[in-house]
Amino acid sequence: MNGLDKVEKFIRDYNVYGELLKLDRYARTSEDASQATGIPKDHILKTIIVIGSNNTPYAILLPGDKKINYDRLKKTLKVRDVRLASFEDVKNITGLEPGEVSPFTEEVKRLTCILDLSAARRDVVVVGGGSHYTLIKTRVSEIIRVLKPIVAEISK
Repeated sequence: MNGLDKVEKFIRDYNVYGELLKLDRYARTSEDASQATGIPKDHILKTIIVIGSNNTPYAILLPGDKKINYDRLKKTLKVRDVRLASFEDVKNITGLEPGEVSPFTEEVKRLTCILDLSAARRDVVVVGGGSHYTLIKTRVSEIIRVLKPIVAEISK
């Protein structure tokens, strides 16, 4: 099953409000996605996989215009250290490449998810759609309902 199929199945299985956006160009970053859609980066949520010092993977949901504040993230996760997952880590954990990862997959739902407080204040956002050519327009309330993330201020 490819990434888009996984996302579409997840949306059906959990009755998630989500609108598929098909892109006419390759988008690996939130900047690419913003340019392809005209949607501001602060309304595009990146799904970033990190690994804690306890060797546990976590999914971070962060607006496209923000970066992770690692000190805040370590405190939130109660770990000594945290690092970005490598390309191979992301593939092994999610089955997808960086830039394809969607919060709407079973692989991400199984992880502890952290939603940045600035994103939690939004209504409608766009998230990864399981491929470099698809995004999902959804409500933050749907992300919270389905993933039950920790909401914390983890960005800078």
